[in-house]
Amino acid sequence: MVAIGEDGKAIGLIIYDCGPENWSISLGYVLPEHRRKHIYTALFYALRDKAKEQGNIFSILSGTHPNNLAAQAAFEARKVGQKNTSCIPIR
Repeated sequence: MVAIGEDGKAIGLIIYDCGPENWSISLGYVLPEHRRKHIYTALFYALRDKAKEQGNIFSILSGTHPNNLAAQAAFEARKVGQKNTSCIPIR
């Protein structure tokens, strides 16, 4: 899944693995100059909507790389799920 900027170039992406009932985000990236503009959130919601449309997906697993301290700090600030990983129910 890719986010495209006004100039037609990719500015963010989510790469995910499709299991029979659960999906797992293996990589999420937004170019530094486009961060803090809700690009990743829009990509995630698009992925969630795709899972809902498919009908048989129960969750999307997402984690944070141990060296990505900025993402971990943002994750902790929102107190979502467990440290460094979160399983988002679809239904």
